[in-house]
Amino acid sequence: IGDAAHAVRPASGLGGSLAFEDCVLLCRELAASRDSLSVSNKANVQAMLGRFIQARLPRVTKIWQDEWDRAESSYTGKRLPPRRQESLDWIHQGI
Repeated sequence: IGDAAHAVRPASGLGGSLAFEDCVLLCRELAASRDSLSVSNKANVQAMLGRFIQARLPRVTKIWQDEWDRAESSYTGKRLPPRRQESLDWIHQGI
């Protein structure tokens, strides 16, 4: 969850936000599966976690890559253009 799973650069301040998003999506998945699946069944838990990963990976990958590129550019002196407002809105919009 959060930094433990995504390892976002600390300067971004997004590790905690991603952790909250992870928790919300895991809770939604558990709630949706509560009536139809037994959480005590290992295969059911693996299926729920698989759906969680599929839902999270695209967003987390995009955020992680952007933060990585920005941090690396600060070391090389190559400045990246500021984030566009639509990108900032997408990040702050959350899940």
